[in-house]
Amino acid sequence: MAKLLIILSLFLTWQICAGFLLNDNLCKYKKESNVFSKRSRLCDENQRDCRRFLGWLAPKEEPGDDEYYDCCPGFTKKGRFGCQIKTCIVLPQDVNKFPLMCPFERHADLVLENLFYKLTTPPENPLEYPAETSNILEAVPFPLLNQPSEKVLLRSALKPRLKETEWLIRYIGMSTRNGALAKKTIENPDIKPFTDYADYAQLLKSFRDEQSKDLISLQIPGVNHTFDLVSMEEYMRYPSQETPFKNIIHNNIWQNDDVFTQQRLAGLNPMSLRKMTNEDFNRDFINKTYDWDAAMQRASGEDSTFSEMIDAGRVYIVEFSYLYDLSNVEDLTERNTTDRREMRGSRAPICTFVSANVGGVRELKPVAIQTDQSSDAPVFSPVDGSKWLMAKQEFQRADITYAEIIEHLLKTHLLMEPICVIMRRTLSKFHPLHEILKWHCRGLFAVNSVGIKALLNPEEFLHKLFAIGHAGGVELLNKAYPDMSWGVTEFDKNLERRGVDSTDEIPYFPYRDDGLLIWKEVSNFSRDYINLYYSDDSRVAGDSELGRFFNQLSADGTGTDGGIGMFKGFPAKIETIQDLIDVVKRIVFIPVQHHAINYPVAYYGGFVPNLPTKLYDDPRVPPKEFGFDRLPQYHVAAEQVALSMSLGSIRYDVLFDYGKHLKDDRAKAIVNKYHERLTGSINDQIAARNQERLQNGKLSYPYLLPKWMPNSIHT
Repeated sequence: MAKLLIILSLFLTWQICAGFLLNDNLCKYKKESNVFSKRSRLCDENQRDCRRFLGWLAPKEEPGDDEYYDCCPGFTKKGRFGCQIKTCIVLPQDVNKFPLMCPFERHADLVLENLFYKLTTPPENPLEYPAETSNILEAVPFPLLNQPSEKVLLRSALKPRLKETEWLIRYIGMSTRNGALAKKTIENPDIKPFTDYADYAQLLKSFRDEQSKDLISLQIPGVNHTFDLVSMEEYMRYPSQETPFKNIIHNNIWQNDDVFTQQRLAGLNPMSLRKMTNEDFNRDFINKTYDWDAAMQRASGEDSTFSEMIDAGRVYIVEFSYLYDLSNVEDLTERNTTDRREMRGSRAPICTFVSANVGGVRELKPVAIQTDQSSDAPVFSPVDGSKWLMAKQEFQRADITYAEIIEHLLKTHLLMEPICVIMRRTLSKFHPLHEILKWHCRGLFAVNSVGIKALLNPEEFLHKLFAIGHAGGVELLNKAYPDMSWGVTEFDKNLERRGVDSTDEIPYFPYRDDGLLIWKEVSNFSRDYINLYYSDDSRVAGDSELGRFFNQLSADGTGTDGGIGMFKGFPAKIETIQDLIDVVKRIVFIPVQHHAINYPVAYYGGFVPNLPTKLYDDPRVPPKEFGFDRLPQYHVAAEQVALSMSLGSIRYDVLFDYGKHLKDDRAKAIVNKYHERLTGSINDQIAARNQERLQNGKLSYPYLLPKWMPNSIHT
């Protein structure tokens, strides 16, 4: 009996102090101007209000005017008897405080995650691909998740908490179906060569019509109903079909100079336009024999010279230096069986624009296009008729090549992968940042593991679609990666560095204007969330898991596993709340940037004449001029539309819609607040802007509408 009483006494004591049922687990907090920024006065110093047996019945000290009671860190569900649900969502320095916050489970989780989430160690001198190696990992200078695709897909499918299984089935099913549609088109014995732009429009429509159809449906004999087992309609939607949108296919207005220019500001790639300098103009590869002054005067309607307009800060440029002198491959998709057509090699064109005065308002106008980065490359301007149209097509071809491989693949997918891998390695599932960042990493590993092979392997998409092919694609990544740093994630500062932040010089720039709205909301979200868990800078500096995250991700990290993420410019340590707010903001915004660079391809790249991945020399078309027979035929077009649909169709969730899955009610309130703001008033504001843009004859820009933006890079 005595032993039983001792055991019972110890059990009750543990229950009381552990906060299970008999303790109210309430802490006193300071009221903030923002109700969502709750900072604990007592719990931060381990002065948790752990009262005696049946403490929730005992009177408690009344809070001061600037204080209130709420759940202690690690507990939630405030009710009549206090906070009785233990979450263990606390900073690592609080794990061993009274009561214990799941220390064993926290440690075990990190041990298991480290067994799987490992990064490759890239070679100092990557081998030439595919001449010297067929292994992509031996040919690139950046780290990737070091696991075979089969294991990555299996692990993704077995994560019920993130519901990746449902997404994975649909993602793979969609991609497989689009591949089958392309094959069916190419092998159709009745298909005839395309002879009209309408043929490309019909091809796009036929693919798009298939996307929302169920992957698997069941019809039971005798029952007048079809059961949707794997439905797609909810996830496959297109802003170009559902929101106010300018149809550039209609009447072939994709050929208009205004549409061409506006795509630099609201199309697939609004990330490359920048202010031009005299240093740019004096570079060796600029064609000095061309009359740039005359072209500028025609475009601007003023007498100023090209250099004078540069000095006035009114000249802008898009160039693709990384594309110059890349390897090209054989035309795999449309072989030259008739000796009539030859695929044109890749080029690195340069396009210049001027901020012209049009009816008292500044408007961007094209000045001229130099067709390659070579001093003897021809230059054409809008007065050159069909030659100008051909120059624009060369530019569009370069634009989709650069956009998909650099701005899309490198600067979002490959940039985010080491962040997410190291997040899994260093931040326990009970860490407050893990609670949110896992949603912004959802699907990334599976997409990258499968997608990189689908793009870069021989006889896959790059080989089929682009003159540079798979070999030139890897060359391009290797040329650009050394210049990529943490700075590419700084949305507002990048606009300033490019010199495109002025609304006076460029009044119409939807990517900039809508992006800054989202950037501000994400910044405020990051501030509120970080302030919820970190009361002062010492809490940041004392977070051991966070310290390992920064040390492993930064290229400047030291010690065991330090620097494995190879992320240049990323800090190796973190010491202040403000710095942490900035980092979380920029990580969360990477999938937003992905939405802007990825999803427009479903329309702008899905209509092949607008952004052709290949062009041809054809004896039926005079040299240097554009004609219909310059465009790829249905062999290439079907593959391009299949890729465009696979990239720009599926949206599995909506930004910050994961609040309901969070364990901490205070965190849930913050996430829900910003989800509601973004999908409510901010979405309405951007929608109104788009309506006005259309009324003014401009392209609308639905690619930063919050209701369309997912949390993660999952396509």
